Amino acid sequence: FKHAVIWGYINRDPSQYVKRPRVEQEEMDFLTPEEVRSFLDHVNPTYYTLFLTAVMTGMRRGEVLALQWGDVDWNSNQILVRRSYSKGEFIQPKTKNSIRRIVISPVLKQSLNRHRTFGKDLEMDLIFSNEVGLPLDPDNLIKREFHPALDRAGLRRIRFHDLRHTYASILIAQGENIKFVQSQLGHASAKTTLDRYGHLMPNLDNDAARRLDKTVFGNFVRKLLENPVSEGNPTKKEIPEVVKLKGLKIGSGEGI
Repeated sequence: FKHAVIWGYINRDPSQYVKRPRVEQEEMDFLTPEEVRSFLDHVNPTYYTLFLTAVMTGMRRGEVLALQWGDVDWNSNQILVRRSYSKGEFIQPKTKNSIRRIVISPVLKQSLNRHRTFGKDLEMDLIFSNEVGLPLDPDNLIKREFHPALDRAGLRRIRFHDLRHTYASILIAQGENIKFVQSQLGHASAKTTLDRYGHLMPNLDNDAARRLDKTVFGNFVRKLLENPVSEGNPTKKEIPEVVKLKGLKIGSGEGI
């Protein structure tokens, strides 16, 4: 419509008066670290490394199924995500941010190495494949392996995508930098990550205030706290009263 206005076919863009529909975010669920361990204890050993990879990298199901051994950088301990598997074909990620390097933990690296040792050298070089080296069927993976493992562990039936939420929630609970979380998940911006997972971030206000004390006062913090009323540390009576002026609160002392 905008181009039609520019080219003179119409006088105004009718779409500017259309309100964008509100897109409801999907309901999020995730496993606790204890539930993760229970789940992994009950998976079919053949698929242990697959599910461990999903939990420890936050990769989407299609990204996990499309992994090839050439995507693992053993020296830098990273996995390169550069394709996905969907509807029977390998596809490029929908955004450039989805192409990313994910750091792998020592436990995951060890599991991948063991999986490679016992695997077959097949033409497609897939990390996770069926007996003849073809990609696993995504739906069968859920019905025959994922849900049964959750059932055996006595856990609720979450979606495979919730393993991605699990990974994100654990990183956030650890206090990892939001930019790092963004890069690992492949989000376009940190704002996307915050909008999606910000409510999971622990309340660190008090910790920040204590660190501020430590930075400013150093080793004198304890002494100051042991002597709350001293010179330079006004008592309650010495603190100026707060009065209202045109809706603003200001101290009764001199302003700046």
